[in-house]
Amino acid sequence: MEVEATVARTIGPYEIAINVGQSSGVVTGQEVEIVDYYDVEDPDTGEALGRYRKVRANLKVTFVEDSFSVARMTDTRAKESASGLSAGSLASAAFLVAGPSRELIPISTQGGVRIVKGDHAIISIDDG
Repeated sequence: MEVEATVARTIGPYEIAINVGQSSGVVTGQEVEIVDYYDVEDPDTGEALGRYRKVRANLKVTFVEDSFSVARMTDTRAKESASGLSAGSLASAAFLVAGPSRELIPISTQGGVRIVKGDHAIISIDDG
């Protein structure tokens, strides 16, 4: 089962808080995907053809409360560069995945993934 969430805020250069927690079935260690949605329409008729979900980043839940969770950056899937991580004017940082070790390197220039307050997040919850 997938649970949809929203980024509530950033916490330092590597972590975010999301608006779902233990009451929604979230536990430490679960994967979180930051996603963008794109509506696709037929250019000739204007008919809605569907919705495409693109994963921009992967995080892992590191802390869980009843109504929110904290997740830490683990990986980026999108190849596009962006300029940082921020929630309003809270904090700004960017992430790069370095080589096969997938080590995260915070940077202050382009080359990472941008995650902001209000972004969509998906958590896969084990039903068993």
